[in-house]
Amino acid sequence: MMDHLPVEIIVHILSFLSVADLICVSRVNKRIGELAGDQQLLRHLDLRQAYSCSQEDLKILLRPKNRCNMVHRLDMDAVYWFRPPFDTIARMKNLKSLHLRGISLTFKQLHGLLTAGLPLQELSIDWPKCSQQPMNMIEEMQEGLSHLKFLCLTVQLLNNVVNQFLRQCHIPFRLLLYCSKLHQHFPFRNRWDIIFSEYL
Repeated sequence: MMDHLPVEIIVHILSFLSVADLICVSRVNKRIGELAGDQQLLRHLDLRQAYSCSQEDLKILLRPKNRCNMVHRLDMDAVYWFRPPFDTIARMKNLKSLHLRGISLTFKQLHGLLTAGLPLQELSIDWPKCSQQPMNMIEEMQEGLSHLKFLCLTVQLLNNVVNQFLRQCHIPFRLLLYCSKLHQHFPFRNRWDIIFSEYL
């Protein structure tokens, strides 16, 4: 029956679905699969409650060549049930907002994202837990940080590498939380959220 409806109406109906449901519906037939890749539907992908969604499901939804470019906002905060597809995220050339807090990422993955040429304006991440964080790699991330208007960085230890990373965000941020005014989020007594925002 949906096959006989105009495209605009089908896309409007699909816009009420969660990402997980959109992925399921996209497998119904070829036409619905193509419409599930409409720019309006892919502009903001919120996976925070897409518990049935897997990394492979997301890759299949975004597999057609131009679909990655339709994503402007990707929210995967606390998505623990599958690893973010960093190779797919790096191909989202119009991605302005990326939220990966509560997800363990390596320094190499962070470097890959911030050197992929993404026009990020908002970034939320947990600082990578690793012993080797070369300063030259931090400097290479500068271009990826240059468009930021909002940064939420969760760190467990303030060190020279974190400070150097923050220095690369040299646009005029309003400092909300940092150093002496650092806000501790309980029950995580050894975690700090450092938030810079140009919006307030």
